[in-house]
Amino acid sequence: MVNYFMSDKAIREELGRHIKQMRINARISQQELAEKAGIARATITNFENGKGGTIDSLITILRHLQKLNILDAFETNAPISPIAMEEAAPYIITRVRNKKN
Repeated sequence: MVNYFMSDKAIREELGRHIKQMRINARISQQELAEKAGIARATITNFENGKGGTIDSLITILRHLQKLNILDAFETNAPISPIAMEEAAPYIITRVRNKKN
């Protein structure tokens, strides 16, 4: 598990362990993954050993391991701006009254 007290190197090593385990779970060798992804086997080895690589290579590796959904963790929901809230205020229903027939 990654935490804020870890060094960048330790985080890269943890990420590498996760990538290696995903590859092993997919029952694919480094060489097979490299060929499918169109990247050098050394790139995969570097990631798995915590030496890092480019974001493009990471995306390629995750894509070919069918793990791009991991990137969903980066999704953020933009808060509504105060101006948009003010403009929407007249249209927001705050209460409902019973109609008398």
